[in-house]
Amino acid sequence: MRRALTLLCLLIVCTGFEWPGRLPRLQFELAHGNPASRTEAARRMGNYPIDDVREALLQALEDDEPGVRLQAAAALGQARAEQAVPTLLPWLADKSEQVRLTATRALGQIGAARARDALVRVLGDSSAQVRAAAVVAVSALSDAETLPALLASLDDNDASVRLAAALALRGNRDGRVVSALAKRCRDDDAPVRSAALQTLASTGAPQALALLQQGLADGSPEVRIAAALGLGQLADPSSLTALHDQLTREPGLAKAALVALGHIVDPRAQAWLVDELGEPELAATAGDALVERVRRLGDSPTSEAGQPGVVQALAQVLQAPRSQAQLLAATQTLLQLAPLTSIVTASPALQHALQERAQPPHQLVQALALTRDPEALVPLLQRIEADDDAALEPTLDALFTYFDGIAPDGRAADPLLARLPKSSGSARVKLVRLLGMTRASRAAPALLPLLASPVHAEQVAALEALGRIGAPQSRAALWALLSSSDAQLSDGAAHALRELVSETEVVQLLELVRSRVGRDQQRALLVLGPALARLSATHKLSEQIRSSALQTLTVASAAPDRALAASALCALRRFGPAEGSTIVAQLLRSPALRERAAAAFALSSFDGEESRKLLRYVLQRSNSRITAAAIAALGELGDQRDVAALIRAAARSHWPVTATAAYALARMSQRGVVKQRSTQRVLCELGRSRDPYVRANVAAAMAAMAAPACDDGPSPLAWLDPRHAPAVRAAAAHWARAAAAVGSLPEQDVGRALRACAADADASVASACALPGPTPASGALQTTVAADDGRALQRNRMAALRLANGAVFLGYTDDNGELLLRSAPTARFWIEDPTATPREPL
Repeated sequence: MRRALTLLCLLIVCTGFEWPGRLPRLQFELAHGNPASRTEAARRMGNYPIDDVREALLQALEDDEPGVRLQAAAALGQARAEQAVPTLLPWLADKSEQVRLTATRALGQIGAARARDALVRVLGDSSAQVRAAAVVAVSALSDAETLPALLASLDDNDASVRLAAALALRGNRDGRVVSALAKRCRDDDAPVRSAALQTLASTGAPQALALLQQGLADGSPEVRIAAALGLGQLADPSSLTALHDQLTREPGLAKAALVALGHIVDPRAQAWLVDELGEPELAATAGDALVERVRRLGDSPTSEAGQPGVVQALAQVLQAPRSQAQLLAATQTLLQLAPLTSIVTASPALQHALQERAQPPHQLVQALALTRDPEALVPLLQRIEADDDAALEPTLDALFTYFDGIAPDGRAADPLLARLPKSSGSARVKLVRLLGMTRASRAAPALLPLLASPVHAEQVAALEALGRIGAPQSRAALWALLSSSDAQLSDGAAHALRELVSETEVVQLLELVRSRVGRDQQRALLVLGPALARLSATHKLSEQIRSSALQTLTVASAAPDRALAASALCALRRFGPAEGSTIVAQLLRSPALRERAAAAFALSSFDGEESRKLLRYVLQRSNSRITAAAIAALGELGDQRDVAALIRAAARSHWPVTATAAYALARMSQRGVVKQRSTQRVLCELGRSRDPYVRANVAAAMAAMAAPACDDGPSPLAWLDPRHAPAVRAAAAHWARAAAAVGSLPEQDVGRALRACAADADASVASACALPGPTPASGALQTTVAADDGRALQRNRMAALRLANGAVFLGYTDDNGELLLRSAPTARFWIEDPTATPREPL
């Protein structure tokens, strides 16, 4: 056993897994390890909250090994630990260039005013690299007393220092800065001239305009490009002609001019951008500039000058494109605009372009689907009939896009059914899935034979479709598949049967649970919970069968087979009987910690004072895992009286209790059971945590209350910055939108920020920032967590479930690898490994 434990510990260390007990080990290594391990320990401790590692890192500044000292200094600088300043200041005079460089950078990150004079002296260091770092450090202090020293660095004999100084002065509107930068526009070094022009543009000074226009004639391509981009930053309409003249010059400069035109509010700029969509080398940049224009300024059908808006201008191109290339570029631009603004006004033009081409590009079909115009469905369905097999799949993909987030439309059923017998392979599977999305019961007879298809993917798709349709005639076939040896088919049948089984069939399922073993029992339980809930809610469950079900689930939930017991507990939670809390209370006495934790969280599914009392009791007397489960459950059942207890529990426990407490507060806020002002104060303080899931849940809670930004604290617009984790950005988008809706934040600022992040590379962030669609349906959310290969179940493992409303649930999967939340948006969610998520920036 000792050998196995040793191997397990080695495996965990080698895979980089972190847990709260790891920090003491790192502290020990930093104090007693060899030089290499001490250096690595100092580096890794930089990822922990500074309050937990400050003393150890401060001591490491006096380590005998130079590498350890340097790494500790870098970590303390990153954490902005002012306590390191007295030790670091003497380093600025060290004979080692590397020591001086590290100290300069760290002191610059800390930004302590008492280091200002020493850092100014470093501007005269013998090393150009150190002087350049000092420029950055001094500029971080940003006070008037350091400005003369920074201006002097613009005349340094080393180009890298002049470059750093030019960049460090960005945004400074002092007249002395503008004059000094004007001189650097004639510097011998092209990168310095380029930086000077960029910084001049950021000052917005009147003199900048002429200097930037002169820069368009510079002998260096780099400088000319910087000048063009700077003119765009100034966004002065008087630069339009000069920028337009660059469109015929070298491609790099022409592209920079297009980017600049995207920033200028003038109908001519938009017209030129649209016109350049026809130029193959410039089309992509012109399209991006139009997207950026909408991201910054928004879009409307017509501008103030009566000219068409961007979407309308693109629609005009589609009506009469000069070339296939311009058609494709205009269509691609509409695809990029769809998350930022409605493109429904382009629907007639897209339909026209579609009808004009026997084999339209797939981008055109996808753009039409993204309009989600009801009039667009018919031409899309006509493509199903006209397309050959090679062209069919893009149309089917477009239909998936069209139906995403809107109500089912039975008009699609007949064309899909007509094409089904003529298709094969992946196209046939997609047709089957689309038939399920129509929810048309007339599709069931065509789908039922596919349950016996030799193609496994068709069987699975047919099960999914029949489950969506809920046609009673499919009951017998689904019931037969419930005993399939293929787990994917049997589980699919179980899901499809949930809304179909009758009271008589419930008796059969109960018999399966009592008399059989293994998968048969678990499949039956998968059906039982939702079926019992449905029949009970519609008063179609007799008292005798209800009592039998309770007895069967009680026995099964305490079974020695932990997978079976977990399935029974899920079924009991989905059923949700009043007696559920009493049954679960017995499980709280289990000798196994993970079973007690599962029971504590299961109480969230049973309303009533008994459940609340049990959870409040558990909260006071348990370890961190059970405490986290009880806190999450109180999010569903608790109220204002529990807020203080949640915060106290989080303060005295290890991670992830703090993140779970934030989730509970988000749920209480969404349920409307907290006092808003006092809870907002708690959330503003909690939001100072650097844990991304804490911040995401704080943002989700604030969004539920449409709260303003915190005073000198968390702000939705700040949290939308790309430096933050996707979970934080997605939740911040909800908060920003909710705050703008009640006037707590300027609607224009929020709109600009949301348009900027709607094209985020992370799908969850882009989805949250895009135009709000229909409110996602909420209900019981039950999902299986698998490994990256999609096969191995993650049993009894911690997982983060990121929800469509921005909240993040942290909890352990059960012995079947499942998570069950009583109430959550069910449309979209993302599962993450919480141990792999980096901390947030300060």
